Amino acid sequence: MNYSHSRTARRVGANRAGHDGTNSARWFTSYETLAALPDRTALITDLTTALDAASEHVIHVLVVDVGERSGAHKSHSPHFRDEALVRIARILGSVVPGENLVYRVGDSRFAVALENASDNHSGAIATRLIAKVDQATTGPRQLRVDVGISTTENQKSVAEELLRQAEAAAMAPQPSAQDQWSRYSPHVKAPHAGTNITADRLAQAVDRNEFSLLFQGIFDAQDLSWRGAEALIRWNAPDFGTVLPGDFLPFAEKTGLLSPITRSVLPELGTFAHKARKLSQRDDFFISLNASQTQLRDTAFSSDLRRDLATAAFPFANLVIEVTEDFSPLEPDRMTACTDQLGTRDARFALDDFGRGNWSLDHLWRLPFSFLKLDRRLIANIVKSPDDRKLLEELLVLAGEHELRTIAEGVETVEQVELLARMGVDDLQGYQLSMPLTATESLDLITAAAA
Repeated sequence: MNYSHSRTARRVGANRAGHDGTNSARWFTSYETLAALPDRTALITDLTTALDAASEHVIHVLVVDVGERSGAHKSHSPHFRDEALVRIARILGSVVPGENLVYRVGDSRFAVALENASDNHSGAIATRLIAKVDQATTGPRQLRVDVGISTTENQKSVAEELLRQAEAAAMAPQPSAQDQWSRYSPHVKAPHAGTNITADRLAQAVDRNEFSLLFQGIFDAQDLSWRGAEALIRWNAPDFGTVLPGDFLPFAEKTGLLSPITRSVLPELGTFAHKARKLSQRDDFFISLNASQTQLRDTAFSSDLRRDLATAAFPFANLVIEVTEDFSPLEPDRMTACTDQLGTRDARFALDDFGRGNWSLDHLWRLPFSFLKLDRRLIANIVKSPDDRKLLEELLVLAGEHELRTIAEGVETVEQVELLARMGVDDLQGYQLSMPLTATESLDLITAAAA
């Protein structure tokens, strides 16, 4: 299926020398592969176009979920995870028909949409992918690959639902330790569908220390040095596999378990923050952490945050608390109350995903933010769209007038890096520069960058 991303498709097809999964698809041999692949939004757009244009045709969506194998030995290479994802993306590109795109729809999840494919065809692709991953692996397998398939056959589907169904099939608990593929059915249960997540299960996960952090680097736009890192929560559930934040955090917020979950990873946050600041050789190295208004009013959360950062000898002034536009705007007196709750006037705040919600600029400038994080949708077409560049230029002028440091999220190409630096964005964050990594992987890269 090839609609709005024909340039990427031509790059994949032009470099495909054969179908052996090792010497073919040479484009799938560098880390740029992961950043250049069209994303989840692109797939939804292309699927919608396909469904509207060819409602009588059958479309199959394959989702490939890459997860950690239970009991696997941990790799000491900071690049192991990226290398594995690149290899799997490369293999996937070699087994699907040449006119189809490979999409990256999650941190460790890929997808392909097949138009006019039969059940036998989509199943054969899934089987071949798993077999080639096995063939390409030497030594103990540390990652598992599960494939889910959904189809428009005998049902009327919308793009989001078709993708969700394929993800549900890929991420459903499997009876075997072997890599598998399965088709979606209404009986499939998956964590992100919310069917298996209960308040008791989340509370149990906190007690069992099933939550951990990944860290994504934030880089100075001018010299690409490490300025800081954003902490991202992951749920490592034995019964679900790795569960992404969007699949459990909204439910955790509703059930009052968001603060206990976040508090459970604060010691890890403090340890990483101290080491990263020391290794970066930057006194101003900062850590950003997402927090809801509910958390900011939670005495236990504030107390644990102060305690764990103090224990790690990490300055509170180097913590940046991110508040998203999805929350209703905080009034100045309420923001002050949150600062009082944290017990220090050194607390700094960032408005996350700016450009996505309903904040008025007039309201924004009256609040004590120090950082403005530009939503990835403001960045996605910045290279090609003069209108997007003009809008960003205006926002950067206003941010400068109000002494707000700007961070561009979703930076995924070299062209975006270069243009954003020329336009005067302060910091950059995105797959082109760093994927979310474990603490060990991030510290290794910070050490290498500072050498």
